[in-house]
Amino acid sequence: MSLNEYINLSLKNSNDARVLVENETNTQLDYTLEENRYNSNYSPISSFNTDSNGNSFTLGLQGTKRNIYGGTTYGSLEGSRGDYQGAYDIQYSSVLSVGYKQSLFRKFGELYNTVSLFNAKERIKLLKILDRDQKANIILKAVGYYYDTVLNNAKIKIQEKALGRVQSNYDAAKAKQQSGLVSKIDVYRAKLSYLDQSRNLNDSIKRYKDSLDNLYFYLNQDVDVNASVDETLSMQQIENKLINKDDSEVLAGNIEWNNILLDDKLLKRELYKADKDFLPDIELDLNYKRRSLDTEIGNALDLNEDDWSVGVNSNYGFNTTEQSVNKQRLALRQVKLKRDKYSLKRLIFKDINSLKNDYQNILENLEIYKLKKNEAENSLKVSKIRYERGLSSNLDILDAESALSSSQIDYVSEVLRHNFALLKFAKAMNSLDIEYINKVIK
Repeated sequence: MSLNEYINLSLKNSNDARVLVENETNTQLDYTLEENRYNSNYSPISSFNTDSNGNSFTLGLQGTKRNIYGGTTYGSLEGSRGDYQGAYDIQYSSVLSVGYKQSLFRKFGELYNTVSLFNAKERIKLLKILDRDQKANIILKAVGYYYDTVLNNAKIKIQEKALGRVQSNYDAAKAKQQSGLVSKIDVYRAKLSYLDQSRNLNDSIKRYKDSLDNLYFYLNQDVDVNASVDETLSMQQIENKLINKDDSEVLAGNIEWNNILLDDKLLKRELYKADKDFLPDIELDLNYKRRSLDTEIGNALDLNEDDWSVGVNSNYGFNTTEQSVNKQRLALRQVKLKRDKYSLKRLIFKDINSLKNDYQNILENLEIYKLKKNEAENSLKVSKIRYERGLSSNLDILDAESALSSSQIDYVSEVLRHNFALLKFAKAMNSLDIEYINKVIK
């Protein structure tokens, strides 16, 4: 399984990918609920009453529709039948009513009434940025699991070769000791080196199995015993320059920055509401009705009587302590938000510079580890020649063997660190996605 294949599977099957889909769905549902507040709402009218004076029942339909300016259009159509003691005939009635209620002063206007709807709409707009950010996190996590497995697999390969060389040294030391060319101490040292290398190999095999288990656990799958990773990645250094973007472009694609900008917009609306809450809460109610009442059901449907009304209702008090406290709290939030915006902006670019410095440091270290690996290979060759000529003990060979294995592992580890650092920087610049991965990792 290649790294690109593993990343694609992670973007589909991991718990993080499923949580991402669930969060996006919830955001869509929140918007649907807020939007529904301004849709027409219909409900039936039905009632039955009986008492000592008789009984009656009513059937009908009523509906309302709110608007974003604080008004509500309402209407109803209902019919009733009453059978009362003392009346000669059954009475029928019908009523058609339409009306409009409008909040004045305090609750009038779009800004006051649509804070929740505005928030839901803006969250929908942020979904694209959020989706890219969360998928970049999944990609980084997937690469981390994959690289850990590649590194442990590379350690096994390196230590298997080292064990073969140490075995040869051990066999050579025993042969020379039997011929009287070296002392038993050389044999003991070679045997201890062989045992140490065997233990190191067993430890690496265990770590590889653990990393393979983590690899598949992230995919919510059982480990494939026949699975393998791309071994070439252990020596494949990504050749790609660091991404360069304007500060404004970096901020525009940063989800945390966009969230704090949205908080700022919402807070301004809440401050606007807090100012209007000091105004009187007045509601104007206009209503028009047509009705009819008769002992004949047919006549009761004529709706031949007109009725209208104009009403003004108030619902406010003179104690404004609650409004004052609310406004002061919002003012404190505004001060904190301003401080948070400043800190977040600094933190975003501080992290980018830190990642850039880390990458440059790893790039320099990579050359050093490459030289150390080459030097360790040459040192082992020289040590073997000197030992064969009787110019030194096998201690130099054993030290050179250990240094070579360590330098080879260090070099592979640094190659993978280099690649991962490049991907982390791409993520900080809002450029890490599957297209970028396909471009830099062949």
